[in-house]
Amino acid sequence: MIYFPNAKINIGLNIGDEYPCGLHEISSLFLPIKLSDVLELIECSNQSSKIKIYYSGLVKNIDNDLCVKAYNILDARFNLPPVKVYLHKCIPIGSGLGGGSSNAVSMLKALNLIFSLNLVEKDLLMYARLLGSDCSFFVYNQVARISEKGYIIDKKFIFKPKIINNVNQYKLVLIIPKKINLSTREIFSYVRELKKEKKLFTREKEIKKSRKKLLFNSLKLKLPDYFENYRSLVFNDLEDVSFKLAPLLKSIKDKLYENGAIYASMSGSGSAIYGIYPDDINFEKKYSKISANYQESDFFVWKENLHL
Repeated sequence: MIYFPNAKINIGLNIGDEYPCGLHEISSLFLPIKLSDVLELIECSNQSSKIKIYYSGLVKNIDNDLCVKAYNILDARFNLPPVKVYLHKCIPIGSGLGGGSSNAVSMLKALNLIFSLNLVEKDLLMYARLLGSDCSFFVYNQVARISEKGYIIDKKFIFKPKIINNVNQYKLVLIIPKKINLSTREIFSYVRELKKEKKLFTREKEIKKSRKKLLFNSLKLKLPDYFENYRSLVFNDLEDVSFKLAPLLKSIKDKLYENGAIYASMSGSGSAIYGIYPDDINFEKKYSKISANYQESDFFVWKENLHL
């Protein structure tokens, strides 16, 4: 059985208070994109170990792979047969694109089908929550507003909504430095310290006030109708920290705007920076120019049509 676990981007990311468990309240819109890994699952009854994973693509090995955790969770309940897994990674690890979470949920879905476990949506959501905060989103894998610890999904958005007018008329460009791997745990440790010192999110007061009001409305109610309006209204709060740790990321975002992007942002805690472009006759020229600045040896560069 073969799956194509896709990535996601964050459109806006608002960081709130810290819960006693150490996680932070968040509010964000997750948008699935076409960039995908390849996951093949094969039952292997003559295998000595319960699960073996073979990696290819961008990685040779993944420590603490969530695919293994997904298998172990279901194996504890259903005593699953041994399996062999081939995982071809196209989504860069540590990029803020949710590749590991998407792989794990695809693993749950594949095991459910191949072994006829009869798990329904609420069961998959329960197991996904045990895997990690992004995983619940990939059970639905449709544009969704994510809140609280990242587990809570506003079901009003779980359909193919017209949240952004003419979304199919936009292009997505991703630029990811291969030598920057930002740890989400590390990012939030800085968030914690900066909040104590009241030095976090230090944009100009008027921008900050309007941002709080507009971002609350845009993420919790509705987004502005067109990407052209996002630059001054929708923000990723973690950029304040990630850009200090890795200034190259800010440089990439600035370059995307200089190149003609109508909206640019970091996804999650990084290191992926994306730009949104109009799908017009000038796009390929702009893409050629921006991609020429980022050599394949040092950067992962990707383009695709946006869709809902």
